[in-house]
Amino acid sequence: MQLRKLTMRDEIAYKNYKNSWKEKMVPTSSFTNQTFPDFVQKLKKDKLNKDGKFVPAETLFLFANDVIVGGVQIRYDLTKNLMIEGGHIGYGVSPDFRGLGYGNQLLGLGLEKLREKGIRQAVLTCNSSNENSKKIILKNHGVLDARYTIEDQVKERYLINITS
Repeated sequence: MQLRKLTMRDEIAYKNYKNSWKEKMVPTSSFTNQTFPDFVQKLKKDKLNKDGKFVPAETLFLFANDVIVGGVQIRYDLTKNLMIEGGHIGYGVSPDFRGLGYGNQLLGLGLEKLREKGIRQAVLTCNSSNENSKKIILKNHGVLDARYTIEDQVKERYLINITS
């Protein structure tokens, strides 16, 4: 297993990953209609906070050999909106590889990246109905902080202490 940035050699693996999603792809930053080279450049630029509209973020992919099994976007700052929906980490596992522990691995690696940047507490959000995501967050020591409704959907916000 390897968590890493996309390179130009990953185009076929990325297209296969993208095509495996039947529903909304997560993290949504992974979905694009750009050419693959433009997408790779976009991901490099996402690390910068040029105009204050976006926070610095890094999107990485979990590879099993040459196959992408999941992706994670790590946001190194939060806006008021991200505190409500999005949080520090968004992750998703290809439908072809769910139930194999990759979601837990993606979140754990994302938390480690935040720890490396000196962030002491991670904020994560999910739909209240997303039992799998809640299990992963709780397994990583998430504590329910708030429950609220956005556009008829009940959301939950969790906090994870990452100081140790």
